Amino acid sequence: MNILKSALYATFLISSLINAGAVSAAILYSNGTVVEADATLRFNSDDHVVYDDFNLNVDSVITGFEWSQFDEQVDYIGTVLTLFNGLPAPSSHIATFVVVATRTSNGLAVNTVHLGGAEVFGFNYLADDLSMSLPAGRYYLGVWNDIVDPGANHTLIATTNGTPDTALGYYQQNDFRTPPLFGLTEAGPNQFESANIAFQVHGNVSPVSQPVAIDIRPFGKKNKIRPNSRGFIPVSILGSGNFDALQTIVSTVRFGPDGAKAIRWLVFAHDINRDGFSDLTLFFKTRKTGIQCGDTDATLTGSTYPGETGDTFSGTDSITTVRCP
Repeated sequence: MNILKSALYATFLISSLINAGAVSAAILYSNGTVVEADATLRFNSDDHVVYDDFNLNVDSVITGFEWSQFDEQVDYIGTVLTLFNGLPAPSSHIATFVVVATRTSNGLAVNTVHLGGAEVFGFNYLADDLSMSLPAGRYYLGVWNDIVDPGANHTLIATTNGTPDTALGYYQQNDFRTPPLFGLTEAGPNQFESANIAFQVHGNVSPVSQPVAIDIRPFGKKNKIRPNSRGFIPVSILGSGNFDALQTIVSTVRFGPDGAKAIRWLVFAHDINRDGFSDLTLFFKTRKTGIQCGDTDATLTGSTYPGETGDTFSGTDSITTVRCP
């Protein structure tokens, strides 16, 4: 493919790949659907908190949590979500998220003995702007709602039948009105196994980086780079039978120690090494790469699209720095 055709094809690549959207979050774990059963409702506001466990079968990136409640007519302020890698205790605490969840009616309602037979109404809560990488394993999630006038109004977390591989949730009541985050490692009068809560974990499976071949300065042989140059460094991402370079999302590509971004209007698709597979050549501002005198190699990373998990890749090539002190 000649340079003119490459430039024309680059226009297609820019419009279809550079601004490709992020991979949508999936449901990594679901503890089941809501059960309209009054007896198993548990308070999770004022001086009450509810915990429940969940399993991740593979390394994952958590992007949000969704849970269901039965609430009185309350003025919702926010939610404290706490995360533990064991039975909740200070030693197992790994994260706290203070969120203002999206709260929408689900059309359900029950009359609860917890409030003298008063009617409470069903809501789904969604906190979806989180980001945390977790290895495969078992975790506990704590949910505590902050509301206006908690002594007179209440929220109760909805329950479910749960899943066979998880333990019953935990309910805790303390003598203070701050988020009760810890203290479940020993039995106590205010701590006991309760019902399973209705919640989901959102996110994506952690992508496994695929090794690929790259060619720095593909039109030269020694890959000479002058670190203080105001010019550009071309880098070709080489396609193969196992990797389609043209599926690269250009906006995700980073090059060099400082992670320089590709120049979006310099994108060329061609078979640079004439092996029958299309390659993608990008250009990076030399001073943005962070390459220093004495460096002997440089790495490029990026993601491909489409892909159910947003597949990542990386490649390294040797370099020789020149005109150094």
